[in-house]
Amino acid sequence: MKSKTVIGVVVALVVVALVVVGVVLPRKPSGQEGSYTIGVNQFATHPLLDAVYRGLIDGLAESGISEETGSKIIFKNANGDQNVAFQINKQFADQEVGMIIPIATPPSQSACKVTETIPIVFAAITDPVKAGI
Repeated sequence: MKSKTVIGVVVALVVVALVVVGVVLPRKPSGQEGSYTIGVNQFATHPLLDAVYRGLIDGLAESGISEETGSKIIFKNANGDQNVAFQINKQFADQEVGMIIPIATPPSQSACKVTETIPIVFAAITDPVKAGI
């Protein structure tokens, strides 16, 4: 029963993220008409975080945003290391991606530190206020 609740929360977060993506993503195309560059920073390999990533990719594709439509989705995994998560976000900021999507709390916190101009849509965070983001 507990895993169904967790999965429900993850699905809800993905839906909210996709709504936000639809609102803020069109502001920064990356070349072709309707194409975007999105940096995804997953904190670690974990079944729930992997499910969030798959849901994100599926939801973006349903919205017409995929590599097949000319967008670039850069996926990086920090392998549970906060310093690596920070460096990944720094690379995304230096590349001026159109959006950063951190999956889990540590990469979300560091994403907020590396940019004030790139939209950040965080996913799989239980308490963003407590996390300071």
